Amino acid sequence: MSTNQTVTLKPQQILTLATQVLYKCFFEANREQSKQIYNEIEKGKQTTLFSMEVGPGQQMRGSLALEKSEFIGKLNFSHFRTALGVMINNISDKTKNREEPQTFTNQETGELLFHIPGFVEEKGQLNVLVLTVVQPSQGELIFRLMFVDPNQYVKT
Repeated sequence: MSTNQTVTLKPQQILTLATQVLYKCFFEANREQSKQIYNEIEKGKQTTLFSMEVGPGQQMRGSLALEKSEFIGKLNFSHFRTALGVMINNISDKTKNREEPQTFTNQETGELLFHIPGFVEEKGQLNVLVLTVVQPSQGELIFRLMFVDPNQYVKT
């Protein structure tokens, strides 16, 4: 007899999981491995980052995608990694200070946007990266790194 158990993660737990996975993939892994993941998502593909057991007989899989249509200029691995590093540091600071992340939810898709941006500036052009998460099916999370319109942000 099998029992269906649901694993529920709070936004802070999802954010922590995403941050740890992204840090391992892009800052702890060797550059060749990191760049391979980047090249996949930069081409518009979704790539699996992890699969883990979350309970007896229950697996959770996490994938990564990149939305870059709002990026201004030519996106490359260095720009991406810089913005991601800033975002991870900002998330870490909020977590250490026990601050609740500001989130927005797409009512149609259930996608959760964490408004803790990472920034990269090249030749005076600012670009802004945020993290979204959606659960398309039970046991599956998709982390989407999304460059958003930088004109929404005032440069101080």
